[in-house]
Amino acid sequence: MKPVRNSIKAVIIREGQILLKVNDDGEKRFYLLPGGGQEPGETMEQALIRECLEEISSGVEIGEMLWVREFLGSRYEWDAFRGLHQVEFMFACRLAEGARPHVGTVKDTWQTGVEWVSLDKLNDIVFYPEALKPLLMEYAKKRQGGQVYLGDVG
Repeated sequence: MKPVRNSIKAVIIREGQILLKVNDDGEKRFYLLPGGGQEPGETMEQALIRECLEEISSGVEIGEMLWVREFLGSRYEWDAFRGLHQVEFMFACRLAEGARPHVGTVKDTWQTGVEWVSLDKLNDIVFYPEALKPLLMEYAKKRQGGQVYLGDVG
């Protein structure tokens, strides 16, 4: 059994749009929040800053923790994630002054780009985890995260 992995994610919303990583696994195009795995000895803040520099070539200012999601790979159909138990911590973030997001130098395996997606188009794209869509739209309106622990949602 693999150890539990922490992943730190950035929720970056500006002018009715959210900044997402664009991915393609050869079968479909899908979108994810920027961020990734926390390394031993790193704080969550350090991990998120590093991951955003690697994936979207932009520094971020980190705000409040919005949500915590668990992902138990054995409960889903994706063979690549069998045995994975990941806990994702999602933080409200702002881009650093003058940042111009683009694919970073250490992009994820399936990452092909970075894109601002209109929140009113979120239901038109493949976005993981799907359960975040209504939470993101509600957060954009109120700037409050609501329920923090989401459990194992896909």
